Amino acid sequence: MMSKTPPLLAACLVLALPQLAHACATCFGDPESNIAKGAASGVMVLALILYGLMMCMAGTTFLWWRRSRAIDRLGESESRGSDD
Repeated sequence: MMSKTPPLLAACLVLALPQLAHACATCFGDPESNIAKGAASGVMVLALILYGLMMCMAGTTFLWWRRSRAIDRLGESESRGSDD
């Protein structure tokens, strides 16, 4: 089992001495550089894919709900028709 001391010690050092923590070259560099723009574009593409999939799942759920209501109504009308 690994000791929890090294990660805890590192976290305490970073919190106590924030000047030791450095951002990566992409985050620390020019926000108008091609690397930063590419990273932002990648995040947007992944977000669009994620939200697109979520919307497809919501649409499928809505269609299943609507179909089940139609089947229930059909069953009710058939049961009323057979009672007459």
